[in-house]
Amino acid sequence: DFRQGMGGVGGFSTINHTLYVGRITNPKDENLRGHFGKWGELDCAHVFRNRGVAFATYKIRWHVEFAKEAMMHQSLHIKEVVKVRYST
Repeated sequence: DFRQGMGGVGGFSTINHTLYVGRITNPKDENLRGHFGKWGELDCAHVFRNRGVAFATYKIRWHVEFAKEAMMHQSLHIKEVVKVRYST
């Protein structure tokens, strides 16, 4: 069975404009927009405060690819290292 991976450069059969961001300790929408908005124009950004995860959706696909590589294993706050991958 084929399962599209969430790492790498994404899949060629589907176009994904959304990133999953995990391990967030200070969950605020404006913080996410500030950090991920540097890599391209965001369509929307939503933080699920009770779970410590967020989703950032970009308008252009190559912004998603660039943001994923740029933000992987980066710190948004002190001692926080986020996990970034394509959302499914």
